[in-house]
Amino acid sequence: MEEPTVRGMRYLLELAPEAAQRICRRLRIDPEGPVGPTLDNPHLVAHTVRTMPWIRLWVLRQDHPEMNRLLCRHGLLSAGATEDLHEGLLFGPGRSEPGPTQPSGSPRAGELIDRLRQATGSGSLAGARAAAGSLRRADWPLVAAAHQERPFPGYACWALAEQVDCPAELRTAFGTHRKFEHRLRQAGLTGGPADCLDLAPAGEALGVLGLGRVAFPALSAEVEDVLRPLLEREVGADEDAWAMLAHLLPTFAGTLPELIRTTAAIVRPAPELAPKHWPVTEREAEPVVVPPQPVAPAPAEPSFWQGLASLFRWSAETPVAAPRTTVRPPAAHRPMTKLRLIAADPKGWEGRVRRAVQLPGSRDAFVVHWTISAAELPQLRRYRRVVRRMVSLLPPELRATYLVGASVEQQRFWIALFAELPR
Repeated sequence: MEEPTVRGMRYLLELAPEAAQRICRRLRIDPEGPVGPTLDNPHLVAHTVRTMPWIRLWVLRQDHPEMNRLLCRHGLLSAGATEDLHEGLLFGPGRSEPGPTQPSGSPRAGELIDRLRQATGSGSLAGARAAAGSLRRADWPLVAAAHQERPFPGYACWALAEQVDCPAELRTAFGTHRKFEHRLRQAGLTGGPADCLDLAPAGEALGVLGLGRVAFPALSAEVEDVLRPLLEREVGADEDAWAMLAHLLPTFAGTLPELIRTTAAIVRPAPELAPKHWPVTEREAEPVVVPPQPVAPAPAEPSFWQGLASLFRWSAETPVAAPRTTVRPPAAHRPMTKLRLIAADPKGWEGRVRRAVQLPGSRDAFVVHWTISAAELPQLRRYRRVVRRMVSLLPPELRATYLVGASVEQQRFWIALFAELPR
């Protein structure tokens, strides 16, 4: 098990202390260890901040001296914010700092405002960002007055709003369009740690929450209050469920809540009896029975003398073009038909799978599993109801294989399908 997975599992197990020791022994995880990036490894912390830009603002608001120095040292803040931190200015909500060392209205601020007003054409966003990044906290009142006197161009407003120390009143004056809010979200200036549960993949979210134990503990506590009841309800103290969660975590493309719910759906035992009513989310195509295609027998291999006679005839006469015949494609390139056959008789296959799960040595469950595994995504979508019906009967170790190593698009399909399985 890789170290990021170990740290993520250790973080989740700390939220379930009753079964943590037993599950750590099952997974061979040392319960005493870090749960995320630590300050002893600044490069890993910097990589986590670059991956999740929201962390910059959360860290700055904590006024953590060592974390602030790390952000400045690795170039994760703008030039103006870095200079403010070097002079002892704070960014927390209850800050009390010395007065500005540079008065508003200085020639430097006026030059930056002129550069911002020049950001009017295509390709000028980079220059506007460079000018906005050089602004100090003492320059913002002059920038707000200049915008009130004559609004800045669109690229300049975009670049100014991306700065972590931009005043909230000025950012609101730039606009409230949905595209503008999306840009702020991309820059990591909106939301809190709880939002990363719905925006980031599970592995990245666990890295952020593990770092939050050191960098922003108060904000991380809010997320833990959301995760703790979810883990207790879906996973609980089931060792098999925790082992499945650790198995899915490294390559899981969904969010952390989706990982927990998908794990619970995978390890959930198959229903004893077929449900009377299956939820229908889409109209399914009518099953089509594909008759077997006749295969022409292969021609006999000519003997040596027959081949020699053909060679003499070919050299003495003008060759005649052979009539065109239909060439049957190789088996590897033929369209998949097995899933269509299963869809043509879902009740019969359901009975075969139920018997196969109960009788060791039967291969019907593996036939269904291999057929679903080999089917392409359009086929899975077309026969979604039948696939959901068959997958609910398969054992957990076969269900999990559909997610491990699959593409993001395929994982999104399976995450949604597992969420529809009957509880």
